[in-house]
Amino acid sequence: EGVSTSLVVRDFDGTGRGLAAARSLSAGEVVIRTPFHLFLNTEDVENTSRFAHIFRAVKGLDEQAKHILTVMLEAADPDQSPWGKYLVACPRSFSNGLLLTEDEVAILQGSPALDYLVERREDLRHTYDALFPKLSGAFPRELPPEKCRWEDYSWAAAVIDTRSWATEAGCDVASLVPCCDMLN
Repeated sequence: EGVSTSLVVRDFDGTGRGLAAARSLSAGEVVIRTPFHLFLNTEDVENTSRFAHIFRAVKGLDEQAKHILTVMLEAADPDQSPWGKYLVACPRSFSNGLLLTEDEVAILQGSPALDYLVERREDLRHTYDALFPKLSGAFPRELPPEKCRWEDYSWAAAVIDTRSWATEAGCDVASLVPCCDMLN
């Protein structure tokens, strides 16, 4: 009971990966279906997630931080995650502002985008520093330090920033929807 699609993932010269028709399509045909249970978001994560005990132990996380932590946790052990294959297939690098080098950020001097980017990165770093290494000490099996580096946290944030969809999923953050994030 997974994703049903008439599309295939393909590399397109000059533009990267996307979805292409696997066969001739008819006008009005539904080309992709993703069951709601495959949406990766924070809906009811404190009660139903395999990491519920961690989320119940961490007080005061906003929805965005919960979403980043959820993606990071699921990506840390892809063989045990229902989203493991999807997260492994996500790009490891992005041309997203969160992952720019200091030299690349310096190019933005004088741009209104610089203030937003600096604030966003500082907020993410502040949240990360408040969580780690404390969580790795409290939950070493689920959150081993080698899987909970700043790079892992900022990668999870970039995945969400670049691949999430606004959905009616019952939570205040967008959802990662396997396969649908390739529509462009």
